[in-house]
Amino acid sequence: MTQPVRIPADVDREDTVWHGLTARQLLILAVAGLALYALWSATRALLPLAVFVVLALPVAATTAALVLGRRDGLPLDRLLLASLRQRLAGLHHVAAPEGLYPAPA
Repeated sequence: MTQPVRIPADVDREDTVWHGLTARQLLILAVAGLALYALWSATRALLPLAVFVVLALPVAATTAALVLGRRDGLPLDRLLLASLRQRLAGLHHVAAPEGLYPAPA
């Protein structure tokens, strides 16, 4: 006789890679961290570390909030991307499955 197999209920959940973060979240955090480090390396001769930290803190906090935050079950970075995509789309949509003009006879 075979044993019943348990199927997990959260099959749509993204796989976590490291400390509960997904690969997408880690990639966004890594890119933001590398960009801030490159900016610090480029400006460390001009700016003291304390001034750079004050300027970089809002960028780091915004990135962390976008990566780690959720609203209505969606990650905030994907929600932001969807809103930008909608904003950049055309303003007038026509519900015409056959097209705007009649087909030539």
